[in-house]
Formats: sequence, structure tokens, C-alpha cells
Amino acid sequence: ALFDSASTMTFDPRPISGLTGGAHLTTGVDWLMRTSAAVTLFAASSNGTWIEAGRDSILDAATTLNVYTHSSNGGSNVGVSAGRNLVLAVGATVQGTGRGYAGGSGPGAGVLGGFGGSGGGHGGEGGTSYDVGTPGPAAGSVLRPALAGSGSGGASRNQCSGPFSVAGVPGGSAVRLVVGGVANISGVVRMDGSVGQTAYGYVSGCTYGYINSGGGAGGSILLECSKLIGSGTMSAVGGAGSGTGTNGYHGGGGSGGRVAVYSGDMSAWGGSLLVYGGARGGTNADAGGPGTVYLEEASSGRRRLLVDGNSVSSGRWAWLMEPGYTSSQNLTWTFDSIELTRLGNLLLPYAAWSTLLAPGGSLGGDRTSTFYLKGRFNASRSDGLVRSNVYVYGSGGMIDVADPTTLDGVSLRVYGELSQAANVFVTGGTSGKLQVYSSGFTSGLAAGNVRLLGSLSANSSSGVELYSRWVKVDGSVSVQGGASMSVDQTGLGANASDFAALFERDVTVGSAATMTLKVTRVSVGDWLQLNGGSTLTHQPVGLGTQLSGASLSVGGELRLLQLSTLSSYGTNMAASSLLVSNSTLTLDATSYGSAASGR
Repeated sequence: ALFDSASTMTFDPRPISGLTGGAHLTTGVDWLMRTSAAVTLFAASSNGTWIEAGRDSILDAATTLNVYTHSSNGGSNVGVSAGRNLVLAVGATVQGTGRGYAGGSGPGAGVLGGFGGSGGGHGGEGGTSYDVGTPGPAAGSVLRPALAGSGSGGASRNQCSGPFSVAGVPGGSAVRLVVGGVANISGVVRMDGSVGQTAYGYVSGCTYGYINSGGGAGGSILLECSKLIGSGTMSAVGGAGSGTGTNGYHGGGGSGGRVAVYSGDMSAWGGSLLVYGGARGGTNADAGGPGTVYLEEASSGRRRLLVDGNSVSSGRWAWLMEPGYTSSQNLTWTFDSIELTRLGNLLLPYAAWSTLLAPGGSLGGDRTSTFYLKGRFNASRSDGLVRSNVYVYGSGGMIDVADPTTLDGVSLRVYGELSQAANVFVTGGTSGKLQVYSSGFTSGLAAGNVRLLGSLSANSSSGVELYSRWVKVDGSVSVQGGASMSVDQTGLGANASDFAALFERDVTVGSAATMTLKVTRVSVGDWLQLNGGSTLTHQPVGLGTQLSGASLSVGGELRLLQLSTLSSYGTNMAASSLLVSNSTLTLDATSYGSAASGR
């Protein structure tokens, strides 16, 4: 089948009823599109429309293959099949921008506003708008994307001389590429959402102004081939929300779409995979969340999940999800790596859903993004080096960490369950943090109780913050290099005498580090050493005059060296021996009145 230079063709099977098997353009040999040729394909009402070449499918420079998802069935899309090779030359385009679900429609449809519409959702949530706090919901499949991007919400007013409105805009189309041999993607496959639009009229009383729609969601690209080469672009980007006018009636951005590539070999691929969300229309709206990219390579056996936000700041995120599964059904993904970059935030949305990192796998990224866990994340067999922030929600959120685990310039914030990690190291500057809040707990214990089975170490200005009733560390504790550690039980209840921080072995605080223990009872099994200008403060909280349990107990020697400072405001302190050298030890129970006599 040859489409010569500047030729055009449109294939539209939509008026034909009963095409349950879809529509097919089939050739036993090659499908060739020469310079400036354009072919437009509309998907049938079910099972889509297919170009099927027995040998090669070749799109030369400056050619365009336009693909339209069916308007009422966004899962019915266009496919290209090549028995041997697919060549998308430099300058060639498979174009599906704005050719998905219509404005205001689709499973992730944005919501109509009075002044600004929200963005459409797909791989993530759409952005909220000036007066719509409900985003277009996430939809579709991480592993086998086939859904078109949903349309955005519009806006409508009825003031003074009558109604006027702006319609929502469509999302991106969906395309599937099935190649028996080599797929050379040197051109562009573009399934982006449409940019929002605006209308001018009476917005309040008889005052003129602009109202704006949100952006459409990115669509889907699914590529299957024996080998992927080229340096082109596959894009399912969300459309930007409209922000015309000075009255601040801004539309939300559309979410990114979903891309998946299954290939025997991707080692020669040097192109771009884009799924970020559309920008917000202005400061009174939110950008769309990013979408997802899934890569599975047979030669290496690696399964990678990528979320890149293109540094578009958004309160939305990409969603891990698969169609057909409810929030209560068990569902598990296994990846060799999860890579979150440039504000590419990711959500595991339900307690019954879980994600597993394969042995030696990694949670990678550039330290700007966050993995939000409302389900279970098992990283116990990973490489243990965490390079993206992690937020563990209460009531179902759980992380099972590796031994050892290193938080390198990222934060692990736990409101739910943390496995009883053996050895935890926190580093990488002030962004490196382990934070366990009052509802957080380690496996097998009640909320507010935390136990680490190994050692706990913080350095390089990083921090450990434990807002727990009961803390136990079985191994050594080391806080160095300007780092800080706190156990703060302020406001956690009346039974303060039960509050404890138990360090079963030695504790070292050094090199300008600080340790603050707002806890009733502190116990150190071996020696406690402060040096290098470090500071330790023990200040019991919530006891009033009931101070019998307010104690700092050191099983070995207490050493204060090199301009260090220890201040204890409890009623009892004990150590097997005491060494103070050019340092300060303060014991002060005066704030407790007559009860201080027990000191």
C-alpha cells in the first residue's frame, strides 16, 4: 500500500454498524507513506481500527498519521501492526492530540465550573480550578494502556443579558503499535491532551470578564516490538488549563496519560517518553498530575515504572491502578525499579493494593518526588537505597524496608505501619529525614510504638523525628555531623509514666549534633558519649508533679567530651561512671517543686 508524496486518505468506519471485530486496512506486503502524505484513521465503535502490514510499515519524513479514538468508546482506538519492522522517520508524526474523549466526557472527565473547569484525568488526577475542588479522576492501566484521555470541564455563567459558556476540551487519543521486528521511533508519537480555552462575557452582574476551561488529559501509547531503536519522542502529555483574563478564573491542567513499551531489547533507544501533567491556568488552579511509563525488556528481564513530572508543581499525582479491580480486591505489581523524577509524585491508592520491588530492585529518582502509600509497599529485598520521598498514610499504608535501608537526602514519613527495620541510616543533608508520627507503628505493635531491630544512624545534617509513646532501638545509635534526633511525646496522653525511649546498646552524639528527648524514661544499655560540641537535652513532658518515673539511666559510662552539653530535667539520673572533660552537665528538677526531692 503506497501513499505517495502529498497524497491524503481518510478511513472512517464509524457509520458502519455491526463491526464487532473492528475495522482493518490490510496489506500482505508493505505500508508506505512518502513525504507530505497524510492518512486519517477513525476508530470503529468497538475493537478499533487497524492498519496491518505483512512486512514493513514506513512513514517517511513530513508524513502524518492522524488517529482518532471513538468519541463514545475511548477504549476503542487505532492500531498499527507490522509483521517485520516499523520505521517512523525523523519529521514523521503519529498525531492524536485532542482526539480522545470530548470535553466533559470519559472516566476521568473534568468538572464543569461557574468560572473555571477542572482538568481531565487519566494517568493521574486532573488539576482543580478556581471554583471546582474536584479533579478529574485517574483511570486506565499502568501495564496495558488502551484508554483515551478524558476531556476537561468547561465553565458556564448566567448573568445580566443571559448565559454564556466555554466548553471543556478533549483529551488525547490512544494508539497501539505491534511490531514483529525492529521499531525505529525517530519521529513523534503524540497523544497529548488539548489546551484549555476561554470565553468572554458577563461574569458577575453586568461586569465583563473571561471564564476558562481546564486542559484535556493525555492519552495512551502501547508499543510491542522485538527491538526498540531511535531517538524520537512518545508523548501523552496533559493539556494546560486556560488562564485568560485578570480576574483569576483559572482552569486546571489535564493529567498526563499512560505509556507502556514491551520490547526484547531497548538498549539502543535514546528517545524521550513524556507523560507529565498540563500546567495550571494560573495561581487559582492546580496543574494536572503526571502519568505513568511502564517498560518491560525481555533481554534483561527488567520491569521499570517511571513517573516524570517535568518540574510542573502540582497537588495531584500519578495513580497505580488497573481496570477491573475494585479498591477491596487484592492487586499486586512487581517492579525491578520505580523511578520518580522532577516532581513526579505517585500514589498507591488502596489498602488492598500492594507494590513489590524484586530482589535487588530500587526506589530511585532525583529526590524531588514522593511515593504516597495508602496500600502496602514491600521493598524488603531491594538494594535499600531510597532516593525518593515516601509518605505512609495511616489506616492501611505500610512500608516494608530492606536491611539495611539508607535514606539519602529524602524523607520517610510514617503515619501507618513500618516494618521492624534492622538497620536504618539517614544522610544527605537537611532533606534526609526519618519521621514517625503518633499514629505510626512498627509491625506487631500498637499505634504509637516503634521498635528498630538494629542500629539507627544520622549524619550530614539529616534528622530523625519520632513522635511515639514508646521507642526501642536494639542496636547502636549514632547522631553525627550536625544531624539531629528527637523523641517527642508531648501531648500523647495522660499516662506519661509509660512513655519510654529505650536504647539497648551505646549512644553517640557528636560533631555538632543534637539529641532532644521529650520523654519520661530514657534508658541506655551501654555507654552514652557526647563530643564535638554536641548537645543532649532530656526533658520529661506531661507529668506534672508525678515524677517517680522521670529518669535518665545509663548502663555504662557517661562521657561528656570536647565542649559537649547534657541537660537533664528529670528527677533521677544514673550511670556506672561519669567522665566530664571541658563540657557541661546540668541536672535541674526545680521546675517540679517539692517532688524534686526524689532526685
